[in-house]
Amino acid sequence: MGEVWQSQGFPDYHGFAWYRIHVNIPVALKTNAVWKDSIRLFLAHVNDVDETYFNGTLIGKTGGFPNDKGGYISKWPAVRNYCIASSNPLIKWDGENVIAVKVYDGGGSGGIFMGSPFIDMLEKFDGIEFNISAIQFLPGKKAKRTLSLINRFNTVISGDLHYQVVDELYRKIINIQAIKIKLNPFESKNLILSLPHREEIRVIYDFRESSSGKTKSFTEVAPYLLTPVEPLKPIVNGPQIIGAHPGSPIIYKIPASGLKPMIYAVDNIPAGLSFDPRSGILTGTIYKAGNYKVILRAKNTKGSDKKDLTIMLGTRLALTPPMGWNSWNCWGLNVSEEKVKSSAKEMILNGLADYGWNYVNVDDGWQAPERSPSGKLLPNSKFADMKGLGDLLHGAGLKFGIYSSPGAKTCGGFLGSLGHERVDADTYAAWGVDYLKYDLCSYSDNTAGDTTLFAQQKPYMVMRDALKQQHRDMVYSICQYGIHDVWKWGRTMDGNLWRTTEDITDTWESLRDIGFSQADKSPYASPGGGMIRIC
Repeated sequence: MGEVWQSQGFPDYHGFAWYRIHVNIPVALKTNAVWKDSIRLFLAHVNDVDETYFNGTLIGKTGGFPNDKGGYISKWPAVRNYCIASSNPLIKWDGENVIAVKVYDGGGSGGIFMGSPFIDMLEKFDGIEFNISAIQFLPGKKAKRTLSLINRFNTVISGDLHYQVVDELYRKIINIQAIKIKLNPFESKNLILSLPHREEIRVIYDFRESSSGKTKSFTEVAPYLLTPVEPLKPIVNGPQIIGAHPGSPIIYKIPASGLKPMIYAVDNIPAGLSFDPRSGILTGTIYKAGNYKVILRAKNTKGSDKKDLTIMLGTRLALTPPMGWNSWNCWGLNVSEEKVKSSAKEMILNGLADYGWNYVNVDDGWQAPERSPSGKLLPNSKFADMKGLGDLLHGAGLKFGIYSSPGAKTCGGFLGSLGHERVDADTYAAWGVDYLKYDLCSYSDNTAGDTTLFAQQKPYMVMRDALKQQHRDMVYSICQYGIHDVWKWGRTMDGNLWRTTEDITDTWESLRDIGFSQADKSPYASPGGGMIRIC
């Protein structure tokens, strides 16, 4: 435990495995505890599904196996915590206990890892959770932060909350407070903190639970802004070149930062394109291959700016790295049409679109549980109108991205594209999709242990050929974790970007290990095809 299967001699293995853990649980663990309510089995992260047995009895299951009634449902990266009442006769105090964990990996890393499993007695302070809100920056170099103290247990928890605001730069305590807290079952209480808005401000939170005297702590370095104030004078940002296929629709919004309102203009507009000077959006279709040079202009009351742009009509897309937003790390499987619209709106209001961020990508969790009688993939109840969503994004000058898998199921257990690649590509084109993230996931179930290069390439060939039949450009994102050195062959799949590693996690170690391990792959990246971390 603690290491992925891939590092234990199974580089391409996906499927089932068992862990058996033999452990003597001393009765002193219970007698020395204060609460004495339950033991906790902490299994760290499991990728992707587990069924956990204690002395032969099922005590917990997270996710769904492929042969379950509901099919494969990944619960990565949920932490597995299972509890057993200390009075349960299943527990052999001062004797050997067997914990058996059945694990299924649908793709990517497999196993129990990213933490050390342990057994302990729950104490009441384990039910306390700290939750901090987004920081608000106020005039006068001040900031405001809200701390929520949450009781996750069905019992009353009392204690003392201490917090300190420390200026690390000058090594002095700015503020220190102690507050008595009583939280009813599942209750939360909020505390509003005032902080200086500058670097090197640390906030230390400690909650000391009354009955055990144990303390749960949380420390943060308060966020602060070093970003310079945006110039009011216009600056036309974005790439110097974009690619498209002849006959495919073109949508391009001039990414210009500066004081609004702004007047936009384009010189040398090619035949087939039209321009809206109010929105700054260039749209239309060019049917003849070639390079078309235009000049983008932006003007406001503070000045003006211009930039040359070449529209290359040929065989390549994504001549510069696609920039945008993906729903996964924000919403996961809880993504909805309203959440996507809200995120797109924020991308515009917060100015990201003015700097070239233009893709809004709907990740896993949008698919209905069944196809139509004709085999068409449908959205679920969270998405009322996919074409309408695409039209809305295009009307704002943004691009529409979507997610699927070459397997029967996606990583989240929704319908994939296996056996329906052409009809799915047709559907995406009809909806106005501009970007497809194609995630390997359950396709590994179909290779039956075939670890050859062709087995990895085949599903991406099938979708490649389906996308070629569309009269719409769709950036093709190959998401298969770097198996068989995808950076060496991704371009032959017409891939515009390809994932080169396993999942990244929210730690410096993960960022460092993944980021610094990619330098030798740079020769394989160039306009029209490159590599990227997709989570």
